[in-house]
Amino acid sequence: MLTIVPMVYYYGESNGLFDSFALWGTAITIFTLLYHIATNNSLALFIKKKKLKMKPISYIIAPTAASVLMAIAIYYSLLGLTMPLSVIYILIPAWIIIGVIIIYARRNSTNVETIDELTGD
Repeated sequence: MLTIVPMVYYYGESNGLFDSFALWGTAITIFTLLYHIATNNSLALFIKKKKLKMKPISYIIAPTAASVLMAIAIYYSLLGLTMPLSVIYILIPAWIIIGVIIIYARRNSTNVETIDELTGD
């Protein structure tokens, strides 16, 4: 609703709905790729923390290569967007800032050491 109403108002029903869905689809895709990049980059640290045998090709080189490809995909997804989709240049940093504020506010309320604490087993 945050983008549908203003975009339909300014660009008409068909263009406004399309642009609104394209905007959120692009934003969600970007954040999914950022999530996967963060996961790839944390794999080696997780393996080291768990004191498992480090396989450089599987745990460092392959995840880094995948992260580079995802960063290229993000770059070309955001390259040359025009109005109204260029609103995403404001939306993404705002979403990240809000997420950091929420994480900072809840940092002491959640402490999970094992998966059993989450599942209740």
